[in-house]
Amino acid sequence: MPKLLVLTEQEADHNSPDLSDRVPNAFDYYTLLYRDLEGLGFVDRVTVEYVLLREEVMDIVTYDGVQRRERHEVMACWEQRMQVAGFQPARVNISAGKAAARLARQLNNGGLSMFVTHKADKGRLFVCSRNKPLFAVSAWVPVLSE
Repeated sequence: MPKLLVLTEQEADHNSPDLSDRVPNAFDYYTLLYRDLEGLGFVDRVTVEYVLLREEVMDIVTYDGVQRRERHEVMACWEQRMQVAGFQPARVNISAGKAAARLARQLNNGGLSMFVTHKADKGRLFVCSRNKPLFAVSAWVPVLSE
């Protein structure tokens, strides 16, 4: 059993079997992400869009069932799944939240408009853009059985 597990995930609901749910969810999520990428230099933005995001978006809106690889879920789903698996949230040191906030400020100086919120008691950090979470990072420890 691990001593600590760190989970990172897009804070988006792209796991629905119903395409009519996945498409608007993907549209909302990737609209925010692409808007932030506009702040990058042209070559960097095109590279990120083509190499990283193109395949991801195509997978979410094109494939169904076992053919689909991308299955992003929101933190609430992961919290439930982790607790059932025998984990509890790890307390995140306040300095970790401050370090993440400093990184977000550096990204903003590079043209992105992101910020970080954190809930130390629940072991979670959210990378947000325009008041919407884009990515979640959480820390988990095993529940000690007596």
